[in-house]
Amino acid sequence: MKYLKLVVVVGSLLLTGCFAPSSYVVRNQYLLNVKTFASQLVKTHAHTVIINMAYVASPFNQLSFIYRVSDSQYLTDYYHNFATPLSQQFDALFLNYAHALGNFDPITIYNELNNADYKLQPTITHFYADYRDRKHPQAVVALNCKLFKYEKKREAVMDKTFIARIPLQTKDTESLLLAWNSGLQNVMTDALREVIRVLK
Repeated sequence: MKYLKLVVVVGSLLLTGCFAPSSYVVRNQYLLNVKTFASQLVKTHAHTVIINMAYVASPFNQLSFIYRVSDSQYLTDYYHNFATPLSQQFDALFLNYAHALGNFDPITIYNELNNADYKLQPTITHFYADYRDRKHPQAVVALNCKLFKYEKKREAVMDKTFIARIPLQTKDTESLLLAWNSGLQNVMTDALREVIRVLK
């Protein structure tokens, strides 16, 4: 009988705990929304460039938003993060921009064509909200592009980093996302213009 009472008491406590009100913290997920170009007629250019999958440097290769609060300190935002990894969102955007802006035929590494003239490796080296100056926060995006030419051997013909610092209009998530979108658009455009210059 004592055992039965103990079971009833423990069961009551467990049920009370399960149905008691609890504080649930909502985690918000976002996607980039960079302006893209409409599909265009496929043209044949003098050069073919394989575009590797993007690499994202640490600590920016996580889903959580990153905030820089001092020269050496970065914080992650538990409540705001990307729904999919930054690299996956970037790959499709960069290929879209390469088709629209490039004077070359961009192909992905999954393409069966193996006789490309060049290979391009994009790397996102910085992607964060800069709050070191709390009165004037900025979205920072940096993209490094390495371009290799393939003839008898591989030769590096470009290794350059493109940086965008976009001021936040207000200190909120919507403004940060808009600034990141704008910064990403700027660095992709600048990088592809430099690739075009090198290929001429």
